[in-house]
Amino acid sequence: MRILVFIASIWLASQFYQSSDTLPLCFGGELAGITVTPHQIDSTLRYRSPHSPVLSSRIQLFVKGPAEFSTIQSKTPEELLKSGDLAWHDVYTASEIPDGALSVWTFNGNSNEFAVGKELQLKSTGLGELQVPIKTPSHCISAITFLDSDADSTQHPNRCLVYIENQQSTELQIQQLRLWLPKSNDTWQTLWPQPEIPCPSTIAAYEKGFIDIVTPELPLTYAAIEVQTSTGSLWAHLRIKREQFDISGGWVFDSKGKWQEATETDPLTGKSRNSFLDLLSSLHINT
Repeated sequence: MRILVFIASIWLASQFYQSSDTLPLCFGGELAGITVTPHQIDSTLRYRSPHSPVLSSRIQLFVKGPAEFSTIQSKTPEELLKSGDLAWHDVYTASEIPDGALSVWTFNGNSNEFAVGKELQLKSTGLGELQVPIKTPSHCISAITFLDSDADSTQHPNRCLVYIENQQSTELQIQQLRLWLPKSNDTWQTLWPQPEIPCPSTIAAYEKGFIDIVTPELPLTYAAIEVQTSTGSLWAHLRIKREQFDISGGWVFDSKGKWQEATETDPLTGKSRNSFLDLLSSLHINT
């Protein structure tokens, strides 16, 4: 009997070592974060035709490698598109995520399969099989704006404003921010961690706030933003571009005819002026 037990032990050990080289591939990845944006119907708007009563959501999964996408809701994204459960997704170009890198898988739902209150059934090499609750976040990144600092105007932004909403009953402690960037535009879906930037601040319960940080000059590409807080990381994924909104008043000075004619005399200087054009020229905005 002891000999049989010893032989069985050797066989089990041999099977373990034969499969151990696959363990890091199967379980080495990590679902680092998820953002859920519930679809909404604004009661103040009028619609041309009756809208669908189904309110789904857009879901972004922030996955660290090694990992590779397999299925969602036990189906391929193409099957979910054909069935009408998905409006669109971006995993058709997704590649295997290497160790140490991060990628973002986005699904925009079109049915109750992806509604708040449901569960996301994800199968992936590197993550295994996960059931992720789809729920409205209690705090989130609501918007991100990229600017250039006043000291150095450039097409590549080097300043970042991150707006955060805290819908929980306790204050939210902001600790630091990390950018995840690709090594080149050809591999824009594979993002690598950048140095952390401390940005300590506090957002009170049921309030909104923002953090304003200066960064190194950023490439014009896609990036993930990770804001580390007292309750975990907040995530966002977007394309980096310098925000510039220009309401030009140049036409005021180029206009012909009566627009340039003086309409009154300035009582202080005695010079002719056009109050309307003067007002417009003072409203010239570059932001």
